[in-house]
Amino acid sequence: MHASYRPSAASASAVSNQEGDALLAKFDPLQSIALARLKQASNTSALLAGFTMTSLAQIAISDDIPDYLVTCFGISMVLLIVVHLFALMISTFVLPEISAFIGQSGSRSDTDILKRFHRHITVAWLLSTALGIFLFLTSLITIVWIQFWNVPQAAIASTAVVLPALAMFLVLACKLYRDITSIQLAHHRQTLRDATETVFGV
Repeated sequence: MHASYRPSAASASAVSNQEGDALLAKFDPLQSIALARLKQASNTSALLAGFTMTSLAQIAISDDIPDYLVTCFGISMVLLIVVHLFALMISTFVLPEISAFIGQSGSRSDTDILKRFHRHITVAWLLSTALGIFLFLTSLITIVWIQFWNVPQAAIASTAVVLPALAMFLVLACKLYRDITSIQLAHHRQTLRDATETVFGV
């Protein structure tokens, strides 16, 4: 009797990635970027939300830690979890809908579906990347002070490392967002120019 074949987790993941690549291939570059953002937001938010929940449950807070520091720690961690859960919720709702309806009708309808969910995709992506990582870095500062409260030199040194990284993150995020917006604007202008040439022959 031949043993039945059961696909491994790796092969199932490969099939899932192939299906995702096939889905992205149906659209123009900007639409493919929107779907890739949605998948990235889902993966990143699930990872960071789980990591934060684990850290919140396992961290030990001694009695000599000031109340204001514990309050800042609690607020930053809860905000971090809530932001990533919102991004994960949006991704979980929107991505299956797009995957289910894409390809069942004409390309015009496919484009309309993406346009309808464009705002949700952008919100999920910004929550997961920009705001989520910013809150993660600020939470890291509070964790450092709680862990090294009795060793002020270590807490100050760690904060001195995180603060420049936080500033660099803000500058880089603004620059990347501006560059991405410029690329999208140039793409829309080129699409409009091509459509004008096709319709009017100019």
